[in-house]
Amino acid sequence: MADPADQRPGDGLAGLLEIPAAEVGDGRASVRLAMRDELTGPGGQGVASAIYAAVAEAICASATRQAISSDTGAVEPLTSQTSVLATAPTAHIDAVATARHRGRTTWVWDVEFRDGDGDLRATTRLTLAIRARSARADA
Repeated sequence: MADPADQRPGDGLAGLLEIPAAEVGDGRASVRLAMRDELTGPGGQGVASAIYAAVAEAICASATRQAISSDTGAVEPLTSQTSVLATAPTAHIDAVATARHRGRTTWVWDVEFRDGDGDLRATTRLTLAIRARSARADA
């Protein structure tokens, strides 16, 4: 199994879902996800809620890893809560993540998902843990 600290966008679930690499700035990350049938929920009506959660985790973990020193340790999801506000029958979804807390041991992100018209379709609150890299992992 790959060390989470060594994963890059495109690895693991993010790669399987074809989540593009996020554009990352100071405490912000964004991505545009092209919609396709495999990403829809039951009955094919809009985006599956798990897709929103996976996109949020992928872009926030990537942005957090880029912001902290690679010597600090691994970034791991701690909690995630996604609320789907409305179905999104659209060609793409834009995700914009904003870091609300940037601590030594945790980062908290809010992610908004908007459709092609700019309407809010879902939100995710994600807390990431910053785990100290063990001496054994570096050996």
